[in-house]
Amino acid sequence: MSMIIGCGGDCPPEYVLSKCIKPRPRVVYLPTAGFDKFEGDEITEYLARGCEASVLFLMDETLTDEEIRERIMSADIIHARGGNLKNLMLYWKKRGVDKLIRER
Repeated sequence: MSMIIGCGGDCPPEYVLSKCIKPRPRVVYLPTAGFDKFEGDEITEYLARGCEASVLFLMDETLTDEEIRERIMSADIIHARGGNLKNLMLYWKKRGVDKLIRER
């Protein structure tokens, strides 16, 4: 089952995890809306709760389409934090993430 959860402002990991039925979900964090700026707090919180968590920097031009596809399609949770919606949509479309999300 796929689910999209929208949160305005801060969306704490405990809220996101409460919506997931897997005990140790695989979380992919997308900081694209914040221009790929990342401080690590979200991943630390997911790891502390027993999740497998990683960050996917879509502005990294060295990532292949296959790497992006694998990470998105294998995730139980895709956490995209707020920021600049125009930047998020630009890079999601450029890298095909918009289509992958729909495919899930």
